[in-house]
Amino acid sequence: MVLALFCANGLIGRLTLHFPGVARVLEGKPALLIEDVRIIAKNLRREVMTRSELERAIRKHDLDPETDLPLIKRALLEQDGTVTILHKSEHSGGQHHKTIGKLPGKE
Repeated sequence: MVLALFCANGLIGRLTLHFPGVARVLEGKPALLIEDVRIIAKNLRREVMTRSELERAIRKHDLDPETDLPLIKRALLEQDGTVTILHKSEHSGGQHHKTIGKLPGKE
């Protein structure tokens, strides 16, 4: 059983390396959770993520979910369970971001 899983993992790894289309299908893409101050509830439900989990992720970025939502350009749930927040930059007119920790159960 372990040998079969090991072989399957190796085969899938090789397929995704040589065929990027297979990698996109198997790995998916980041889920958009916030865009331009608006929380996308449909995507939260699809990712089985509660609003309190999203608020916790926002706090981990040193932002207050109640008052700092206008500072968030975009928040993404990455394939590995981390949440990336793209900030609206008031000083440079651009964006900056950081990714913090995995959500429990998203590993």
